Amino acid sequence: MRICLVLEASGGGAGRHVLDLSRGLIARGHDVHLVYSPVRAEPIFLDALREAKVSLSELEMNRGIGPGDFKSALRLGRLLKRIGPFDIVHAHSSKAGAILRLVPSLQGKIVYTPHAFRSLDPTTSFLARMFFDVAESLLALRTDAIVLVSRDELDHARRLGIAGRKLHVVRNSIPPLALRDRAAVREELSVAGSALAVGFIGRFSHQKAPETFVAAMERVMAAHPDVVAVMIGDGDLRDSVAGCVARSAYADRFRLLGARRSADYLAGFDVLLMTSRYEAMSYVMLEALAAGLPLVTTPVAGASEIIVQDGNGVIVGSHEAAPVAEAVGRIVGDRALLSGMSDMAVQQDKSINGDHMVIETEQLYRQLLGRA
Repeated sequence: MRICLVLEASGGGAGRHVLDLSRGLIARGHDVHLVYSPVRAEPIFLDALREAKVSLSELEMNRGIGPGDFKSALRLGRLLKRIGPFDIVHAHSSKAGAILRLVPSLQGKIVYTPHAFRSLDPTTSFLARMFFDVAESLLALRTDAIVLVSRDELDHARRLGIAGRKLHVVRNSIPPLALRDRAAVREELSVAGSALAVGFIGRFSHQKAPETFVAAMERVMAAHPDVVAVMIGDGDLRDSVAGCVARSAYADRFRLLGARRSADYLAGFDVLLMTSRYEAMSYVMLEALAAGLPLVTTPVAGASEIIVQDGNGVIVGSHEAAPVAEAVGRIVGDRALLSGMSDMAVQQDKSINGDHMVIETEQLYRQLLGRA
């Protein structure tokens, strides 16, 4: 098959997903071309692209909504005509999905993976949520298949009134993790042997709510002097987060690493805390459990599908710092509980491991083309 993947959010979970999908499809003998936007491209993503040796085209797409989106759609249409035809054109993230489906004349089967609908954000105003929901419902009319990465996201798509025959669940999956030596990682992080490290991995953005992590960890640190906080990531809120940490009474117990390969540091953590406002099926959750880390998370899509409450993790019923801190404090304050949750974490559903996502996506493509 000739497959074109289109991506605006060139990094984060969507970028990771597209990289995994590209590599997997190429390994299975398919001709894959990636159209990506350099506007928000993360250096780690670009480095991985070069290593993957994927056929590439750049097309500027801005995250914000504006008249430039129609220009991007026209440019994308011309690009697809020049480098096509393709059997499948698959857009990833809300913005790339909208721009692709605004192209006047589409060829091939059109597939869209939102990687978390914008209207899943609980802080979105009523009018903005209505706009996003109506836009998704209308654009679905120009879509052959919509891929959701969790059952929660599927339920949300159904509430939008999108035809059920177009909706398909393909959960994210990860390859087996190659963890570094724990002692070496903790030495690099300046974490003492008896200390407990609570980690954050994600973009410093509104969606990931890093400020909630800082506020929650200040509460945890006040009650537990043996706890340190490690933050991996970068983004628009970097300076704001760094300022909050610098003003904290516990600044010396925070470690801000910037953008790094998360798998290189998981072995040094004891607990993973995810404070996101919304998700679909976070790779961070999957990696944390695969690394044997108890996971504390806010109530986001996908969490209930892989977390056993008070077993391998805790889903906090709020996005506020106080209840999040209480959940983390309960775990770090009880070493026996921490050990038991860690043991259960490594027994997570095996469907998150391996190349299930690539295989199921390929099967969907074949089904759309009548080649199943």
